[in-house]
Amino acid sequence: GLSELQQRAPIHFVLDGIGNPHNIGAIARSLAFFGFKSLILSDDPRQAGLSDATYRVAEGGLEALALYRTQDLEALLKDARKEFKITGTSLTRDARPLSVLTTSNTPRLILLGNEEEGLSPQRLKSCDDLLMIPGGGQIQSLNVAQTAAILGYAFQPSSSVSKPTLRLSKDRSLANSGPSQKGETRPRGESGNIPKRRDSKAGPQKKKYSTKGSKPGTKNPSR
Repeated sequence: GLSELQQRAPIHFVLDGIGNPHNIGAIARSLAFFGFKSLILSDDPRQAGLSDATYRVAEGGLEALALYRTQDLEALLKDARKEFKITGTSLTRDARPLSVLTTSNTPRLILLGNEEEGLSPQRLKSCDDLLMIPGGGQIQSLNVAQTAAILGYAFQPSSSVSKPTLRLSKDRSLANSGPSQKGETRPRGESGNIPKRRDSKAGPQKKKYSTKGSKPGTKNPSR
């Protein structure tokens, strides 16, 4: 639930419509490398689940993250705004360049949108802050996995690395609660084979944000 997210860490990444399993694996590897504790998958019909390809690219990253999936991201974001800032990535005029921001450990959910279309207009309206990574102009945007790696470094929870981090508001901080749990039972891969991996216990789920019909290997954020 949201209380579990709060206890686990102050900052969580949400994938909203990421369709390429290789991108999901690359994102998971970067987040695990930078010390994040979770990964949330949205209910967008374009959102891919976990597969052999995802685990291969992640190279152990998924085992270091608590995985969640929701069937009602809009409702989750509405509830989460009581404790978290909602930060989206965008190329719109309202987005602020990463380079001009200063430091804070504000609790927030960071949304990464579909590889081709980005976050939907409806999802952008749900965001408190919009970020962009400006480039040289020859190519419109970075690959979403590259974007996740840059933001993962910028928002990195580790205090042992000297670097600029971000501050978009003056909200109170939320302390990291320590090591994350391993993922749950690994789903069947694209090849139809069941990848070999040790299972771990899944946490309790509530009916809100039901995961009915979703692939295993994920948890369900709820109230």
